[in-house]
Formats: sequence, C-alpha cells, structure tokens
Amino acid sequence: LPPLWCKNGFGGITMKHINYAIFQLKENANNNPIQYRRYKYLQREGIIPKINRYQEVYRDTEENDEDTDTLLEKLFKKFNFSKPADFEGRNLSVSDVVELDLNGEKAFYYVDSIGFQKLEDFDSEEVEYAPYQKQIMNRFCRKE
Repeated sequence: LPPLWCKNGFGGITMKHINYAIFQLKENANNNPIQYRRYKYLQREGIIPKINRYQEVYRDTEENDEDTDTLLEKLFKKFNFSKPADFEGRNLSVSDVVELDLNGEKAFYYVDSIGFQKLEDFDSEEVEYAPYQKQIMNRFCRKE
C-alpha cells in the first residue's frame, strides 16, 4: 500500500502551472547604465527598470508547487545550466527581469546579484516585440 499521504497517485499534491516570461535588455547604448547592475546601484542612481528598455526573449509554463522565491531560483538554474533548446537568449543574469503570472496577476522580478527584487509598475509602458513574437501572437490572438 502507498503511504497515507499518497492520494490521487501524487501524494495529494496538485502541481500548479505557472506562466512565466524572461525579459532581457535590448542591445543598444541607452541600456549601458543598467546592464549587469545591482538593484541598489539603480536605486542610488535613480534608475527605474521599465519594460520599454527590455525585450521578451522567452515565454513558457513551469510546474511548481512551492513559493515564489523557490520558483525564481529554479528558473535561474534552468536558464543558466539546462536551458530549453528553443531559448535563444543569453544566460539569465543581473539586470534581467522574470515575469510570473500568479493566479492571473502579473508580478515582475529583477534578477539581482543575490536573489530577486520585485518591481512595481514595470509593465506600465508598451512592450516592443520581436518579429517572430508578432507572428506567433498574430497566429494565436485575434484582434477584435
């Protein structure tokens, strides 16, 4: 017999599917002051990370039944040591941003030198998508 905590074949634990996205800074001179900088440096210089400096480089779903910090660390390891074959960005690093869709609410986290900093109003401006992203969105999203 399975242990008492085993229910539904998986110990009674139902895995949550968390949607996430990886944003990396656009490659241009305007981003030099922010690229690879610790969050404390940005605060000291009065720089606020905003979506218009970034481009979305990856979007997917991750199974997770743990807290946000554990999920962020899991994604950091994934995008540094076992990147998905279709991921074309560079390793996840300081100044990148991870978006998590937590129960329908977006939350954005700045990758810091140690850990992550939650960003407020990161997506208050319009994001620019790469051509391949626009093609995918046009295929799956209807404009009304």
